[in-house]
Amino acid sequence: MKFYFTGLPVHVSSARRIYPDSKMLQQYGIGPESFVQLCVRDRVIGLFPEENKDAGGSLCRLSQGRLMLPADWAQRNGIKSRKGVYLFCIDGGILISAHPIACTIDESREGRRCICTAAL
Repeated sequence: MKFYFTGLPVHVSSARRIYPDSKMLQQYGIGPESFVQLCVRDRVIGLFPEENKDAGGSLCRLSQGRLMLPADWAQRNGIKSRKGVYLFCIDGGILISAHPIACTIDESREGRRCICTAAL
């Protein structure tokens, strides 16, 4: 069985900036002027509190609650002005994806397991 998580849609400005939901940020102790760690992967970006030493991302500062998306990531994922990205609450931070997340439930002898990947 396959299904999609759409996440919370957020618009992207012409300057590649997004305003992550303030309640989502507060859930992780991130303020509007906080430093955060960005873990940029091919299809997704992980946004974690600065204190999360396991994240291993590059340090970035929010400005008035805004986050600028990396130019190369935005280009690779077809992000254009006024197009949205999706925010997902995950363990320890926020996942930013240009696309819904596709999940497949795999029935095996060991039981059910869910495999999720960023959809194209």
